[in-house]
Amino acid sequence: MNNPVVLDTNLLMLLIVGATSRDYISIHKRLSSDFTETEYEILVDLIGVYSDIVLLPRIVAETSSLVRQVINPIRQRIQVTFKNFNNIYY
Repeated sequence: MNNPVVLDTNLLMLLIVGATSRDYISIHKRLSSDFTETEYEILVDLIGVYSDIVLLPRIVAETSSLVRQVINPIRQRIQVTFKNFNNIYY
């Protein structure tokens, strides 16, 4: 079994938004200028080799704030994904 991985705020945000819909990456205010769908796929492949994702409280709090910086109904969909993700990993 491999070691766990810790994601920073930007990568956790990319993971959550991309898991909701890859199309949202190009729409999201905080992701559109830095990330693409291809980078999301690379992230998923990279974290797939680790046993767990470690979520640090400060990173979760900051990510929670930043993922909301998009219009509804996209915001609501992303928040549902984030909540479900937290229930699994936190």
